[in-house]
Amino acid sequence: MTNPRKKIVILAIAHEYERLGDPGNTKLEECIRYLGRKFKVQIVMEEWTEEQGRTLVAELAPKLGFDFARIGTPDDEPFRSCWPQISHPAHDGTLPYDPDAPPMLHEYGPLDAQAAREEQMVRNIRKKMEDYGGGIFIVGIAHTHSLHSKLVEMGFDVTSYIVA
Repeated sequence: MTNPRKKIVILAIAHEYERLGDPGNTKLEECIRYLGRKFKVQIVMEEWTEEQGRTLVAELAPKLGFDFARIGTPDDEPFRSCWPQISHPAHDGTLPYDPDAPPMLHEYGPLDAQAAREEQMVRNIRKKMEDYGGGIFIVGIAHTHSLHSKLVEMGFDVTSYIVA
């Protein structure tokens, strides 16, 4: 008899929902509760790092009876991506900082850094999932398709949802 494949439920979100006090916290909590119950997961993993501070997910997972792990990458090379919002003074992407740019317009990249981040995240997930049969992986929407594919290639049974 073979072991069933381990289940990963990707929950793709806008990262601001993770920040404590964001109005999207309620929506995110409702989704984690629902998916955790329906898929009977044991761990919630988050694309986040200590440097970015505490999140709703880090506080919520233990309260719901789930283990918790951060599987994000550090902000140094080769993982450093540009500051996404063009309207933010720290923006360092293709276009120069522009205070008149729409605040919801975010740049994705550079591609090499994003690819390195995803490769490290899947390694982190593989290692973390050694002890679990199922987990929720909370990640930014931009990574949904490629990480879903990479995790399937690694042998996981993957289902993806997007908080919209």
